[in-house]
Amino acid sequence: MAPPDVALDALILRKTKLGEADLILLMMDEEGMARKAVAKGARKPRNAGSAKLELFNEAHVVLAQGKSLSIVKESRLLASGGALHQDPVRFAAAAMVAEAASACIQPELPVEHLHPMTKTAFRALKTAPEDVLPLLVAAYLLKAAAFLGTRPSLSLCACCGDAPRARNGRVRFSCQEGGIICDACASDVQTMALESGTAALCHELLHGTFDGICALTARKEAWDALLLSARWFKHHVGCRLKSLETFRSLIISCPVPPSGL
Repeated sequence: MAPPDVALDALILRKTKLGEADLILLMMDEEGMARKAVAKGARKPRNAGSAKLELFNEAHVVLAQGKSLSIVKESRLLASGGALHQDPVRFAAAAMVAEAASACIQPELPVEHLHPMTKTAFRALKTAPEDVLPLLVAAYLLKAAAFLGTRPSLSLCACCGDAPRARNGRVRFSCQEGGIICDACASDVQTMALESGTAALCHELLHGTFDGICALTARKEAWDALLLSARWFKHHVGCRLKSLETFRSLIISCPVPPSGL
């Protein structure tokens, strides 16, 4: 007897071409688990279901068991990511979120709260002012890493718990040691200099809501906050975000990321 079909609500994170007309979809289900499935004929010009399975969409899908991968049997659009496809900057920001989400999920290993947070991030990216987009992406990276158990300490020393003292507007930071490092502990560990305003902003992003972030005014530390968040994500999740460079190239007057980020 064939296994029963599985119905679930999924976020479409990645599409890979298969054969002449099919796609392999990487999706995140409601429990924050990875689901891979083949969408038969999804690349045919007249396929009525292909629009429901676009990147950044939320769709209700029914999956049938195939020989190696599940097969999309039915699909129904729940929330469209179409607005993100109409603006290259928003698309690049959403691509960073999707790439980060893809790195966080595995089959049969739930990540609590990741699905609703990713859905909320996509929704916020549709309408937020353009200068807030780096803050939304940075917030997502920090929050996603925290869900995986690697929350950075951004206000107290990660080693001793004391409040660090800024020197010339800078504090010490270490991905290896867990975040901000005070002067007393910095002599024993490898650290980098970080503008105290960037650390404060990242702390605000980590603990704030996406709606609250959308209401923020432009911040001169926005790009530095995104670079720090990407560095933290790379170190603790093991994913170098390839879409970061595309996003950077679309933002006017932003600096080139440090080598190795």
